[in-house]
Amino acid sequence: MEKPDLSFFPAEPGVYLYKDGSGRILYVGKARRLRQRIASYFRDESSLSPKTRSMVRAAEHIDILRTGTEKEALLLEASLIKKHRPRYNIVLRDDKEYLLFRISGAHPYPRVEVVRRNQYKGKDKGARFFGPFSSATAARETWKLMHKYFPLRRCRGVSFANRTRPCLYYDMGQCLGPCVLPVPQEEYQALLNKAALLLSGRSRELAARLKAEMARASAELRFEQAAVLRDQIRAVERTLERQSVVLSA
Repeated sequence: MEKPDLSFFPAEPGVYLYKDGSGRILYVGKARRLRQRIASYFRDESSLSPKTRSMVRAAEHIDILRTGTEKEALLLEASLIKKHRPRYNIVLRDDKEYLLFRISGAHPYPRVEVVRRNQYKGKDKGARFFGPFSSATAARETWKLMHKYFPLRRCRGVSFANRTRPCLYYDMGQCLGPCVLPVPQEEYQALLNKAALLLSGRSRELAARLKAEMARASAELRFEQAAVLRDQIRAVERTLERQSVVLSA
């Protein structure tokens, strides 16, 4: 691949994808400044690693995806590597360094848990994974926000099976109490699906659904339910300012 015209590349954060002639992705990388990072691949070949030299020779063009911040670029890079598994990417393939959210497909009332990697693969084929998140802090903040407005269970399986009365989160309005109360599975699953939209980065779609539900609740004079939906909408809209590229794992 010959050196491209670097003026076409922005000096902003983003992700770049090297592709071969058939459009297959060979390598995914992230950069704080795309122009400078791409320029580094076209220095004297003696300064490049053998892997990088081989990749550049196999590539025929470069695509870029701009992001708002370097952190967003990091998350997008990890998601694309996980999805496409490019030949020249060695790190990040198993997400050992990144956090994922997991929703079990086996339990009738699944909880959302944070895992370091796809550690349940093969044991729970219906499980859903979301992320990756680059830090425990980012994952924890998202987890707290989700549970504050979407009252899903937090307790582990043993506690769930042996509880005789609802926990403090139920008293706080942050859990439906399916451990001891007759919560319809359809109702719980609908709530879980909303949380999944938030975790997968589809906040705009979720906000639109919640607004439609709030309008129906108001029209039917269910004002308490409309107020709950209003709070959920506000929480989701706050994430839109900072949630650009968290993709489903």
